[in-house]
Amino acid sequence: HNITSIYRKRERKMNDSTNDISSPSKSRRQQNHVLNEDDVDPITITANDAILTKLSASQMGYYEDPFLPFLAKDAVGLTSSSSSSHTVSSRRSTSTSTSSLFMGNDPQRSGEIGRRFTQSSSLYTSTTSSSAGTRASFWNENCTHCAADERSTTTTNIVGHMPSSKRVSQQQTHQPVIRRGTHARVCVVDYAITNFLSLCDDCHDVVEQVQIVILGSGRDTTYLRSQTELLHSRMKRSSSTVGNKCKAKWYEVDHRSVIQNKYNLLCSCPLFDFKSETVLGHDSKEILVSFKITPQRIRVALEETSVYDTTSYEESTTMNDSCPPILDPYYLISYNLLHSFQYLLQDMEQQYDFDRNIPTLFIMECVQMYLPQSNSCEILQTLTGTCRYPFLAIFDPIIQNDPFGRIMAQNLAKARITDSSMSLLQTRTLKEQVDKLYQCGFVNVTGCDFYGAYEMVLSKEDRIRANRMEMLDEIEEWILIMRHYCFLVASGGTIISNNNTHDDKEEDVTMKAILRAYCSVEEGNIFGFSQPKCMKRVFTTTTT
Repeated sequence: HNITSIYRKRERKMNDSTNDISSPSKSRRQQNHVLNEDDVDPITITANDAILTKLSASQMGYYEDPFLPFLAKDAVGLTSSSSSSHTVSSRRSTSTSTSSLFMGNDPQRSGEIGRRFTQSSSLYTSTTSSSAGTRASFWNENCTHCAADERSTTTTNIVGHMPSSKRVSQQQTHQPVIRRGTHARVCVVDYAITNFLSLCDDCHDVVEQVQIVILGSGRDTTYLRSQTELLHSRMKRSSSTVGNKCKAKWYEVDHRSVIQNKYNLLCSCPLFDFKSETVLGHDSKEILVSFKITPQRIRVALEETSVYDTTSYEESTTMNDSCPPILDPYYLISYNLLHSFQYLLQDMEQQYDFDRNIPTLFIMECVQMYLPQSNSCEILQTLTGTCRYPFLAIFDPIIQNDPFGRIMAQNLAKARITDSSMSLLQTRTLKEQVDKLYQCGFVNVTGCDFYGAYEMVLSKEDRIRANRMEMLDEIEEWILIMRHYCFLVASGGTIISNNNTHDDKEEDVTMKAILRAYCSVEEGNIFGFSQPKCMKRVFTTTTT
């Protein structure tokens, strides 16, 4: 009853705020510096939001990412901005930064969505009294708030080259609830990748090479962190086991403006040395500029003496534990996901050494939510219908049918960019998300809400570290937000649809086992899934 009352009050505040923003008499200062589409490309703006919230979380010490200050250079988002690779300053008040948690790194969404979410962010700030039981449960891992000097020690090696005053400024730009959610998102996606690599490494006699494709990548630094062993992982891919590792190829796909900007940022990043080749492509409407990158050296700090660089496979297998690992090839591909996904895969095969017949993990973070349902299903069906061993990891909102979700849907409707055809409105619940993947051909599907993912997928050490970085007072609000996002993993492909079980080769038998293991909820599974907290579909069995 109290929560319903709060929603009603905040809905009135949102309406008042919307009316104020729509008034032409309001100055930019009175409008909290809301960015117009004419100011900056909205696709670039929303891609920047993700990198800025990650930068804030990393600077606070939630996780290590020395590349963020350089990839966030000159970023202008809906909630904050940076004027250089060394300074990031607030463009918005902290009271509106909650919108960042609702903004993914999808290149296809509109800047109008972000403006509406930003203006209605007060709707997502719970003012209910604290529940002693909830708080006791949340803090029951003996996780206490760290002193400021203890936190600064944790982050010194990450952003030591940045002025401390600027670090504080950026940390204050986003609320703790934003940093906590961003950290959880980074961890879960990291585990989706490292678990995939670990499963394939365990079968290196059969699986020699894999691929990772990040759709809607934005300014993401996952590739750079993967090459410097900074991804969250339950088993490090150390150089001592280089002979037992699968070779990997990395692909990032995004709108052409985002890809071009990211390439320019990588060129100016002093931590990353590489050679590149420009590739011109096109679709039905525009010329697309993409890049083949051959990495040569990656440093984790400007003053770092030991570096990660390219080494031949023969040399790596004979070196000691201190030798640098091989750097994986890297491709930045311009493409609009509203266009044919089948054409994208064909182009990747022809120009970027993409192979549909080897294990491939596709990552989609907040990409489906702004695609029409038909486009979303076309992407999924193309994966299962043309790739032999596709794996999929998804992070997406689930607006559900409760007051919180209805407010989200109302904001999207007021932005005039959603209708009944949009994927976000077609898949409101976790069950609908799971069923959609299953109906599109994925035969192993497991999903959970994001608070469940926080409890199961993140390690105890991840949660302890997050709790030590800063106090989180808005626990009920944070849990409510997390319940309206989901994490899903799926697998399938033509190896299953062909259904030639009796004629399976050793490779196919092994790969089917890996496909099942990636989505398993059995005891000891690789993600830490607990069956009562998950929803799963396998072949023709009913949802559990």
